[in-house]
Amino acid sequence: MNVLLAAIAVCVSCVCFGVSSQPGDDTHGITLERIMADPEWIGLFPERSYWSDDGKSVLFFRDALGGLGEDFVSIDLSTGEETLLGMQEHAELARASWVYSADRSARVCSRGGDLFCEDLSDAERVQLTRTVSRESSPRFLSGGKRIGYESGGDWFVLDLVSGSVSQVADVRFEDEPKDEEEEEGDDYLDRQQERLFTTITKRQERDRHRRDVSRQVSRANTLDVPGPFYLGKKYQRRRHALSDDGRFLAVVISEPWENAERDEMPAYVTEDGYVDTSSVRHKVGVRESPAEMLFLIDTHKDTSVRIDLSGLPGITDDPLAFLRVDEANDADETDEATGPEPRSVSIGNLSFRPGLGSLVFRVSSHDHKDRWIVSVDLGDDDPVAKSLFRESTEGWINWRTNRMGWTPNGERFWFLSESSGFSHIHAYEGGSVRQVTSGSFEFWDVVQTPEPSLLLALTNMTDPAVYEVAQIDLTSDAAELVTEFGERVERFELSPAGDRLLMEVSTNDSDGELFVQELAQGAQPTQLTHSVSKAFMQLPWIEPEYVDVPCRDGRTIRGRVYSFDGGGGVTNDKPGVIFVHGAGYTQNVHRGWPYYFREMMFHSLLAYKGYVVLDIDFRASAGYGKDFREAIYRNMGGPELEDMVDTASWMVEELGVSPDRIGTYGGSYGGFLAIMASFKEPDVFTAAAALRPVTDWAHYNHGYTSNILNTPDIDPEAYERSSPIEFAEGFEGGLLICHGMLDDNVLVQDTIRLQQRLIELEKQDWEVALYPMEAHGFAEPDAWLDEYRRIYKLFETRLNTR
Repeated sequence: MNVLLAAIAVCVSCVCFGVSSQPGDDTHGITLERIMADPEWIGLFPERSYWSDDGKSVLFFRDALGGLGEDFVSIDLSTGEETLLGMQEHAELARASWVYSADRSARVCSRGGDLFCEDLSDAERVQLTRTVSRESSPRFLSGGKRIGYESGGDWFVLDLVSGSVSQVADVRFEDEPKDEEEEEGDDYLDRQQERLFTTITKRQERDRHRRDVSRQVSRANTLDVPGPFYLGKKYQRRRHALSDDGRFLAVVISEPWENAERDEMPAYVTEDGYVDTSSVRHKVGVRESPAEMLFLIDTHKDTSVRIDLSGLPGITDDPLAFLRVDEANDADETDEATGPEPRSVSIGNLSFRPGLGSLVFRVSSHDHKDRWIVSVDLGDDDPVAKSLFRESTEGWINWRTNRMGWTPNGERFWFLSESSGFSHIHAYEGGSVRQVTSGSFEFWDVVQTPEPSLLLALTNMTDPAVYEVAQIDLTSDAAELVTEFGERVERFELSPAGDRLLMEVSTNDSDGELFVQELAQGAQPTQLTHSVSKAFMQLPWIEPEYVDVPCRDGRTIRGRVYSFDGGGGVTNDKPGVIFVHGAGYTQNVHRGWPYYFREMMFHSLLAYKGYVVLDIDFRASAGYGKDFREAIYRNMGGPELEDMVDTASWMVEELGVSPDRIGTYGGSYGGFLAIMASFKEPDVFTAAAALRPVTDWAHYNHGYTSNILNTPDIDPEAYERSSPIEFAEGFEGGLLICHGMLDDNVLVQDTIRLQQRLIELEKQDWEVALYPMEAHGFAEPDAWLDEYRRIYKLFETRLNTR
């Protein structure tokens, strides 16, 4: 261990903690005070790691000892030596996404808003720009002697030989000016003047001729910037892309987001002592996403064409027609005559094919039910959108499948899709699409390697709880594991040369540590960091048992069991707790370091106190396929609660848990489920702790909620069956709600509205704890401690009194 690491390890292992009498010594030194302390005591782990430009070292950030800022650290791969870098090195060595020329003889990047180019034959690096503007998205154009880049909302081309810079096109978000003759009136007096005075008509004809000549000269002048191309003053640019030869621009536009009422969030504990109010997010359904359009600009022909998407298969379908019965009955004859309108869409992943020929892009319907992969041939005067692949669902298209791209040689276009039921890699090649990978597992975070036929991706192909790196061959459609940790690769990054992997790998016992591994056959990983503290390692944390819990209809869900016998033998009277994770669509039961690491430690404490704790991935969780994810469509809190009830039954039958001593808790989405359990299944759940919970989905944000429940105006039934506030009558006691008052994700209004509902229903045996200076994720250890003391007290009072 080097000197810097040794110093950190000594410091974090010497942190002093007061021994709490709540819980007592029977928890083997694991106390709430220790668990909820600043996580520094667990270790100072690497974050945001990346390769150095030359691939000889690894750079990363790490929280500074004492919680004041963070350190910037380099590890020399030849010696393993760590070096603490300063602010100047931070600026000089900031992460850069290098883009390589087709023959990989040179590369270019944007760093600090300026462009740099490096000749890889001699490692000579040249700074190409030094401006107050920010240059970004650099790429080599065909031939390798020019670079295209963005600056100030426009695309530019820099000639590496001459050093000249030219703007690709003059794109204006203005209405096209009218000709003078269009602006001239056509009333009686105008016509009379032209009839009576021939001089007027002769001058008008000369003016028209001069304007025509001026336009022709402008179009013929190759020294001028092509354009202007007028796209309309009521529109805004959303995204754009440049073709390999710098000739074509693809521009996505839309009208601005409409202004709509936002929620307000007051802060009561402020620096000046006055209440401070800030505007936060919109509620679901209060404003519609503006429809997006795609224009293709040909700078050689001086033309701008809107790509017509109305011919895409199914784009005029209405998947929500069954919810619009009243609207359909009110439709007039004009609608029947003109036919249905295309659905509103968003357009992204603009990808010009290397070597030219076509543009491929993604089109997603705003109702979340369809996604198309679309191609446009660049050589056509009137380009037609051709659907290469359509993915449809009754639920919602998974946003995680939006990673896609061309192979470097332009032979294949790869993308992710859940059309088979799991997230798998597909490829468009030779005019057709095929599924490359298959099986009851998933692929994510796909990365293209320098070898055109090879991809890398994270996968849980060996076990739903284990994530490894796999290599996918697009030629043979073979997928092979590159790593065999048997734990969780959190993320990976390919080296500049494309021959090694930098990985952050976590385990049940440690947050992510850095590893480097060659991509060669049989290569073994080398661990670079050892960050977990001695203080953490010395405590006897319960090692969870991974189980598949049988549920109704023959299904199973994955869970982690925390329990401790303690020599007392098997009993059938243990208290039980079910932990339900937040976010809904996330995976918590895996072999890596939990996002909910405080809860993991709390579960060990509870186990030593005699509880059996089960942490489950209920339906809606990530990692188990499309049907598992979409089970909650139009019914949030339905399938998940069934899984919780089935888990409780299994705990009773298999783990010796008493059926009348079961509680549940969770935060955010987990808090929502805890309240649903308390309100809808009071005979199963004796106690529930809901942290920062959603209590009424009509008050949550649009992006998340409309995917799953549509919008309240279209589908009020889905909101009413999914919102805990609608089931408050069923509450029988034993509820704790904790909420940060500065939560701009799930606003504290959710808790306060439910509080008023419980008051009006004259319900008893419930408690609300508000935290004036905490947001959605608590920051201060004292707030964490107060919250979990209350949870522990609730469980001890309601579940562990015998």
